[in-house]
Amino acid sequence: MQKPLKTVVGIIATAAITKATESLFDVSIFKPIFLTLWGWVQVLWAWLGSDVGMPMWLVVLWCLSALFLVGIISLLVYRHSFEKEEEAPKGQALTTDQMTAFLAISQAVQDGSMLTGDDLRRKTGLSRIATDAALDHLYGIGLIEPEYGVYQQKYVGLTHFGRAYYLELESRDGLEPLRASTRIL
Repeated sequence: MQKPLKTVVGIIATAAITKATESLFDVSIFKPIFLTLWGWVQVLWAWLGSDVGMPMWLVVLWCLSALFLVGIISLLVYRHSFEKEEEAPKGQALTTDQMTAFLAISQAVQDGSMLTGDDLRRKTGLSRIATDAALDHLYGIGLIEPEYGVYQQKYVGLTHFGRAYYLELESRDGLEPLRASTRIL
């Protein structure tokens, strides 16, 4: 019995509050403002469609071009603002196994050939675990990167930091460019 009574009282209260709000806040004062704005919009559209003013299709084309240009510029600004500056790898000096693997990869890059992990293991004479550990470390500090050949065969290549590091070693330690002297072309 109380639930229907609450519902009826709620309906009556809502109607009374609505009437009081409408009498206190006369929304008809906004009608002239809306009519004036609508009149200006109609005059603008009439001017855009006239032969003397600019045609409407040209204005729409300019608006779409401006929107496209704003999108491209915002994309470039977004990419530039979140682009992280790459730094050369820092850390401790390479171990003997890591340096051996790095120099073998550099030699392969210098010769224009590509090495897989097994090729590197055979070329350096390191064990599989030592070769994998050296590759993991060199990849982790950013000197090497995986490259994929035909049939998605995974090879090892140098990053730009790896090439710069090799050139630094070459100039600092007087290394001759590593070339395979026994290779027959």
